[in-house]
Amino acid sequence: IHLSLGRSLRSNGQLDAAIASFQKAIELKPSLCYAHIGMGETMLDKGRYAEARAALERAVELLPDNDTNEELLTQMIENCARLEKLEERFPALVEGQEQPASAQEFLDIAVMCRHKQMHAAAVRFAVEAYAADPGLGNNLDSGYRYDMARSAARAASGEGEGAADLDDNERSRLRMQALNWLRADFALHTNQLKTGSPDDRTEALASLSHWQLVSDFTDLRDNNSLAKLPTEERAEYTRHWTEVAEVLTKLEQDGISAFGENGHEEANQPMAGNQ
Repeated sequence: IHLSLGRSLRSNGQLDAAIASFQKAIELKPSLCYAHIGMGETMLDKGRYAEARAALERAVELLPDNDTNEELLTQMIENCARLEKLEERFPALVEGQEQPASAQEFLDIAVMCRHKQMHAAAVRFAVEAYAADPGLGNNLDSGYRYDMARSAARAASGEGEGAADLDDNERSRLRMQALNWLRADFALHTNQLKTGSPDDRTEALASLSHWQLVSDFTDLRDNNSLAKLPTEERAEYTRHWTEVAEVLTKLEQDGISAFGENGHEEANQPMAGNQ
């Protein structure tokens, strides 16, 4: 119960409450690896990289044999280690006193900015990262491009450090950047649905379903909010959400749900897919 509650709280952005729930689950059952995963993911969301790494390393120790999450957890642990190393340089990098050394480092700084609620800065570094290495955005397991779309949407709505001072042109640019990143991920997800394994299809469906619910996109999804956007933007976003809804409707008609093709929730699917 505490594990499920922690996942729900994390999904809704209530990170401190999620940490408390995962901690309670661990106290009740220290060997529950998925509670350690939830703790690690949430600590990562909070920008507490050393604690995130420790929780994820403990989760790997507790994983059942041949668990499909081991590779992704190992990747997350490596990510935490890189972000830990960047913490000392972070102020100088954000202020332009230093320049990131690679496309991956641009992306790491973008992720750190997001964790610190610096959404406009996160977008700026992510744009540089994907321009230098477009392939970085195609890792759906990391969820980074989707999270950068969320940051772009939040900055366009005036959220985060410095976003309240953005002018209309900059807000429009951010909204369209969010859409471009969403469309890129949408193309990959629809390909998963066409050619992927059953697990890939379930993951794609869960991700697209999440898009319709996550609050970051409310101003770009709600009809009343869309009506306030310039005509071209409104048309592009309307088309996007219509296409997402059509895909989900078709899958529902085919008897496939976000809980798997048999209609039951998969118990061993702890990874949220976005950080």
